[in-house]
Amino acid sequence: MSFLGRLFWGLPPLGPLFLAFFRMKLLWTGLRLSSLRLPLSNSKLLTERQLLQVPLSQRYCWHLLKSFGFGIPWTALFLGLGDVSSALGASAPVYDNKIIAYVEEHVVTQHQIDTEIKVIEATEGRLLDPKAKEEMGKKILEKIIEKEIIIKEFERMKGQLAESHVQKKYDAIQKTHFAGNPLKLAEALRYRGKTKLSYKNELRQGIIVECMHEQNVLKPTIVSPREIQGYYDHHRSKLIQKKQFDIDQIRVKKENQEEIAQIIQCLNAPQSYEERYQSLLQIPKISIDRMDELAEDDIIAVVAEKIRKMAVHTFSDVPIEIGDQMLFLGLRNIREAHLLSINEAMRIIEHRLTEKKYRLLRQKWIDDLKKKAYYVIL
Repeated sequence: MSFLGRLFWGLPPLGPLFLAFFRMKLLWTGLRLSSLRLPLSNSKLLTERQLLQVPLSQRYCWHLLKSFGFGIPWTALFLGLGDVSSALGASAPVYDNKIIAYVEEHVVTQHQIDTEIKVIEATEGRLLDPKAKEEMGKKILEKIIEKEIIIKEFERMKGQLAESHVQKKYDAIQKTHFAGNPLKLAEALRYRGKTKLSYKNELRQGIIVECMHEQNVLKPTIVSPREIQGYYDHHRSKLIQKKQFDIDQIRVKKENQEEIAQIIQCLNAPQSYEERYQSLLQIPKISIDRMDELAEDDIIAVVAEKIRKMAVHTFSDVPIEIGDQMLFLGLRNIREAHLLSINEAMRIIEHRLTEKKYRLLRQKWIDDLKKKAYYVIL
């Protein structure tokens, strides 16, 4: 941060008034500069998404200030100018663009945190209570800070990432999750207030973080037999294999009534379990998934409730309705809960100890990066 930045931000009673005055002054200056033809640089002080929202006159003004060497707080003057959805012609909702942190040359706003929380809520299909939201917000903010300082380290190292890697990732997501339809992906991005450019920038950052993580954390790690034995002796009573189920799941869309009738006829046939399963494979327009060693915790509640009432080598006679699909279930096998022997637990213990070592390595790496990084949580 520049000397002037430190001076005025160090005076709580005057700092907000000073910034409010200069915000108005700078916006006026921006309007006066709108007739100038100043070149726009590829600035890093505003994110790509934020920069798209700044009118040209204000971009000129902001670049002029940047050329004078003012520090990070100046970027705050140009936030709150609307979301990317306004650029797409949609009515933009009111966002909380309160700045909650500075990380390197970037700012983090409450809107960024709120957006991520909404995505989590939509994914989990439930609303978080205020306390859970607050805790989740802290975790998200910490992840954002870590991401930014890792990317900054990548830049310090003069790292390069070919655009072809980003495009390949983008194309894979479009093909896998949006049936290769660019319009569907564009609509999904629009819903989340993003553009193709801003989303590609997110992908680029994700690839960089992943590569840096692999280079600095995922180093060869050895877990010794003594460590495994010590962990087993200390945690023996907690090394329990939960009750597990081997399940066949038959899915068909509700609209395919002919196929549903064929499934029911097949399931009621006087044949063995495996013979009925082979018959099901011949029915078109259905999907069959064979899933082994599923614990009750891994199964959604409505399916787990159904499975608990079934006998081994039987199919459910009444399907479960989930969304636009009908779900038939088959139970092939049940494994009862029991304490694990050291041989059974060896892979689990090795995995847990390896993960612990990686967590410690990662935390040390992040702590070292933080020592030379600039970040402030307000």
